[in-house]
Amino acid sequence: MKISSNSAESGESEDTIDTPYSGDPIAVGFNSVYILDFLKALGNEGEVRLEFKDSQSAGQMRPEDPDAEYKYRYVLMPMRI
Repeated sequence: MKISSNSAESGESEDTIDTPYSGDPIAVGFNSVYILDFLKALGNEGEVRLEFKDSQSAGQMRPEDPDAEYKYRYVLMPMRI
C-alpha cells in the first residue's frame, strides 16, 4: 500500500507499507485528520485493519486484536482525489 500526503502547511510525504492485498489496484483518498484521530485513540496497541469496497464507498478502520475487551470500528468517508 502506498500512502501519500500533500499539505500546503506541511509539504508532501509518501511511504509504502507491505500489506496482504491481492485485488486490483485502486486509489482512494481520506482526510488525514480523521485517520490520525483513530490512531491516537488506539495508541500503540498493535495492528489496524483498513477495509473498503471501492474508491467511492465508505471505508472502515478497526483494531486487529481478537482478544480485545471492546470491539469497535471507525467509519471513514472518502474524498475526491
